[in-house]
Amino acid sequence: MSTDRSPDHGAFRLEEDAQLSVVERNVIESHVLEPLARGTEDTRQWLDWDLASLVEGFHHEQIDNGSLSPDERTSWVRRVIGQGKDQYNPHSPYSKPYWLLDSGVRVGTLALDRSVLGGQLLGISSLYVRPARRRRGVASRALRCTHQAAIAARLSGLRISTNWSWQPAVHFYARQGYWILHWKDSLLFTSRRTLPRYRVEFAGRAACFSIERDGSWRTILEAKNDGERLGWTEPPEYHAIRESLPDAYWHAPGTFAIHLALAGWPLIRSQESWEERYKWMDAGMPEGLAHKITVFETFDREQGYFVRTPRIPGLEYAPQDGR
Repeated sequence: MSTDRSPDHGAFRLEEDAQLSVVERNVIESHVLEPLARGTEDTRQWLDWDLASLVEGFHHEQIDNGSLSPDERTSWVRRVIGQGKDQYNPHSPYSKPYWLLDSGVRVGTLALDRSVLGGQLLGISSLYVRPARRRRGVASRALRCTHQAAIAARLSGLRISTNWSWQPAVHFYARQGYWILHWKDSLLFTSRRTLPRYRVEFAGRAACFSIERDGSWRTILEAKNDGERLGWTEPPEYHAIRESLPDAYWHAPGTFAIHLALAGWPLIRSQESWEERYKWMDAGMPEGLAHKITVFETFDREQGYFVRTPRIPGLEYAPQDGR
């Protein structure tokens, strides 16, 4: 007797394909994204811009000068991807490549996943805007458009992974109001329909995390910079949303912690909470993020990448990168 009670995978795949088709149609009609055509010289340009994104993220150098020589390309690929390896095929079974458009001009890259993981979140990768076209709202507009397309396709929203060491990218997603889902292998940001808008406000050595609800802002978490330690307060409003807004309840501490870390605040509340940091290695309270930051930075240095991140008080750093 069969015990397989899983849903019909074929039917699920058809529904998923239909949803992704809606997303693609909507983003193309918005004139914000343009699919990368197969079998053209454009693929090399797309890959060069994607490589420029990796170089800027890991080495803080801008190499997008219009074209790369074969030797330059090979050298940078070895430094950011690995010896004997090459860039992936953008026309893969896993993601679909697009150009970012600004007034009809190609100014960057973006890729959308070809499948949707648990939680019905559409994955985004390879987001890059050429330096000369930045600060025009190109990336913000593309994310808003893609989020709206995902919601129209009855998906939950978007998910975007980035490295802690890629500080401009982390700052960008934080400014967009993206929430943090987890920091298991990298920082995973999300915009999803079940999460309200939030804002983080700093006033001297105090900070607060508020969400928008019923047309007003309600503070649900408060923090204080005590030098080597982090003051942390959970007002009654925070615990009151556990049933009504469970996603916000679970993801608010980690999202607040990211903003505090970007501001160079301590993330350790007490020695006792630091000793429990492994409980939050993937998501949750600020000590988990503090521990993972040391893991991320150590790994990046071992790979030969340049790490330029805020110094978090209370953490032990190796005497590298001028620390």
